[in-house]
Amino acid sequence: MLFSIVTADKCVSDDFDRLKKALSPGQRMIATQALSEARENAIEVINNAKSIKEQRDTRIKAAAATMMDSVKKEETLELQQRSAFSIARLIELFAEGGRTGPAQKVVSNLVKFMCMETSETPEFAPNAPLTTVILSLRKEEDRKDHPDAAKFAREAKEARITRRGAKEALEQLSGIFGPDLLNKVPTLQALMQQPLRHAFGGALPRDCTDPAQSSGQEAIDGMSVIRALTPTLDKALYPFIMELLPLVVTALHSELSVFRYMAAKCLATVCSVITVEAMTLLVEKVLPSISNPLDLNFRQGVIESIYHLIAVMGDSILPYVIFLIVPVLGRMSDSDTDVRVLATTSFATLVKLVPLEAGIPDPPGLSQELLQGRDRERTFIGVNWLNFLNKYHLHGILCDDMGLGKTLQTLCIVASDHHLRAEEFAKTGAPDSRRMPSLIICPPTLSGHWQQEIKAYAPFLTCTAYVGPPADRARSGKQLGQTDIVITSYEICRQRPPSPSKRLLSNHRLILSGTPIQNNVLELWSLFDFLMPGFLGAEKVFLDRFAKPIAASRFSKSSSKEQEAGALAIEALHKQVLPFLLRRLKEEVLDDLPPKILQNYYCDLSDLQKKLFEDFTKKEGKTLAEKASSGDKEAKQHIFQALQYMRKLCNSPALVMKEGHKQYEDTQRLLAKQGTSLRDPVHAPKLTALRDLLVDCGIGTEPSSENEITTETSFVSPHRALVFCQMKEMLDMVQNDVLKKDVAIRTILYVWMDQLMPINVKISSTSSIQILHMMSCFLTTSVGGLGLNLTGADTVIFVEHDWNPQKDLQAMDRAHRIGQKKVVNVYRLITRGTLEEKDFEDWGTMETDQILDLFNLGDTSEEVPLAADSSVQAEREEDMVDATGEVREKGKKGWLDDLGELWDGKEYEESFDLEGFLKNYEIVGE
Repeated sequence: MLFSIVTADKCVSDDFDRLKKALSPGQRMIATQALSEARENAIEVINNAKSIKEQRDTRIKAAAATMMDSVKKEETLELQQRSAFSIARLIELFAEGGRTGPAQKVVSNLVKFMCMETSETPEFAPNAPLTTVILSLRKEEDRKDHPDAAKFAREAKEARITRRGAKEALEQLSGIFGPDLLNKVPTLQALMQQPLRHAFGGALPRDCTDPAQSSGQEAIDGMSVIRALTPTLDKALYPFIMELLPLVVTALHSELSVFRYMAAKCLATVCSVITVEAMTLLVEKVLPSISNPLDLNFRQGVIESIYHLIAVMGDSILPYVIFLIVPVLGRMSDSDTDVRVLATTSFATLVKLVPLEAGIPDPPGLSQELLQGRDRERTFIGVNWLNFLNKYHLHGILCDDMGLGKTLQTLCIVASDHHLRAEEFAKTGAPDSRRMPSLIICPPTLSGHWQQEIKAYAPFLTCTAYVGPPADRARSGKQLGQTDIVITSYEICRQRPPSPSKRLLSNHRLILSGTPIQNNVLELWSLFDFLMPGFLGAEKVFLDRFAKPIAASRFSKSSSKEQEAGALAIEALHKQVLPFLLRRLKEEVLDDLPPKILQNYYCDLSDLQKKLFEDFTKKEGKTLAEKASSGDKEAKQHIFQALQYMRKLCNSPALVMKEGHKQYEDTQRLLAKQGTSLRDPVHAPKLTALRDLLVDCGIGTEPSSENEITTETSFVSPHRALVFCQMKEMLDMVQNDVLKKDVAIRTILYVWMDQLMPINVKISSTSSIQILHMMSCFLTTSVGGLGLNLTGADTVIFVEHDWNPQKDLQAMDRAHRIGQKKVVNVYRLITRGTLEEKDFEDWGTMETDQILDLFNLGDTSEEVPLAADSSVQAEREEDMVDATGEVREKGKKGWLDDLGELWDGKEYEESFDLEGFLKNYEIVGE
């Protein structure tokens, strides 16, 4: 504790009286005279000290000069820090005593001392003539090559010591005054603010460009002070710094290299301290103009600031790497050499950090606009790739995962191409730049979707949908010559054989597909045969070179030689096609996409379903086993008809038990006695399960009281559902037997879509669910699996399942895609103990002979023996069939491995007529 004059005064007054009273009466009587004499002597000494102090206070200049000299020249760090602290305390005493003159002078000198090191604060006069160079590169050269290295090193050391001491004193001031720093030391505020406002508040004044004037150096010193003090400032003073930051950004536009250099270093330091606010300003106001070809000075200033930002922030820059790397990448081909050098250096550092960026959480406080902009980087990459192909007259496949915006990326390149061609034709009138329409070929259900997207994102382009019946196409055909984009369907293109798609004349061809290869590698040859005929050779050559070695290597009994040949074939194929493919998965690029949760919802068969299943397997089990190995075409049709029968029976007995069925009359009489009917949901557990799921999700739940809500449309659930069925017949049953009859879910607002609806009605339906955000949607898988954007829904329910699992994945991704903000819950209704459950459990590993197990009712795990006798196994192998129903050759894998492209529902109905099958189905006796 410091014993001051104030402490001494207290000792001879209050403390003396208090201690004297604590003595006993006898002690006071004895010590009174001695104590009084000691007190008088102490008072005399104190008065003498006060007199001397008053005389010396008038000569404080000498003491201050000594301390300032120590701050400026003391090489020992500890002593220099003591002197810096003493100077800060002296300024505090000046401020408390109201002596602003001496304080102002001391602070001004400290700022000058801190700006003496030219490597940190450049001199204005010698650098003023430099305009089109990046000073950071010159400073690096100066450090390496100096005419008098010894003198340069000595001067640099002296300047470094001086700056260190002055910076320490200013930092001590910041710690002493905290949030009141600028109020208590207004000189400091003026030295930072006034020169910047004078130089960069408008057009650069003439005195700021004149080396003979001091204004230019003052502006540089002001930015240097901001750079030095910002890391130690109290957070309450950050708004003051952010108020000055736009002036610093303006300095990046300056024609003088020295201003750009100091502004770049100042901006980098502020971004490292006030990261969120300053980086937001950098991304929104600075980076967008980095590619301005008309402003070389600003391009140099921005790339210089990024260069220093990387150096200052280090690993802290990770969350912002994705904002910087694309602008820097673009400047690597800049016309200015200095910009290219710094861009290359910066990119080399940034690219090392890119793999780490994905695991870094978003910094708190970052604006939603910036986060969305970062997410759109994947779109920029896709569009740049498409533009590269278009520029060099190449063709490609954009096969991003479903829901990653292939439509939007395609519209960007189409709109860009139309704009550039129009500009080029206006300048040159060249025939190859004349106006030409773009043709989009898509399923009929997506023609309206494309029209909506064009209207939303490229309203300046005209489009015509050449789809529908002949009368509609005739009306649309009159506009084909005046429209920018023509939308048509595959069916219309197929009307002019042979190979109509190859006869289409085009400069640039593009295929969009979220699942480019669903079954086998030969599909890839078909795609490239459309894009670039002959690129992968003739079909037979492709089969021999790629398809057969790859298929052979995947057999379970393939030799090491076959596996090696397959690996080499895959590698060669990749090298040949990858330049023309762009494939990105959602989990790789959409970190903020909510999860998709898949749940199996099991239902137990009703008594009626069990009886029908048992009757069917008793009658057909042996017949199917006999026909599995038969080469008869009628036999293989019989197997698929049986599968169709069991598939429908899993949904509802009403789908198979119709008039003409030999058990129809007996079943109707039995149900009449029970007071039910075939269409009663009690016999179709999937319908009751669907009803329970909708109620559990709060979709269409009826209000708790009659007075609470009185109209259907007044209650809106927070959830929306997409309900998929394979067959329109099942979809009709859901509507008629569940939605319209069940009181608990009668209030559901929904739209309806199936493959038989007119195209214009489908377009209206998809618009309703996406725009209104208050409707659920019931649709068939064949309609919902193609390109629709239904992110208004967050619940997906599959009442039935497609034979091809890829189609179900496509359907559920109608909701789980860009724009989805909620967790998507996917429920798959599965009838326990039937072919549905066995499909999901064994589909990936099922052997050919196990297809017959699909017709067994119950748990397959108990029916499959732990081991099979070799003779029995050999006998089974002889009975195995391939995808066409033919007996499989020994050594080949199951029929699923050779399965080609699966048929749609219509083709199955035509070839495997269930009604005809049921007419031949005989009743099995009790």
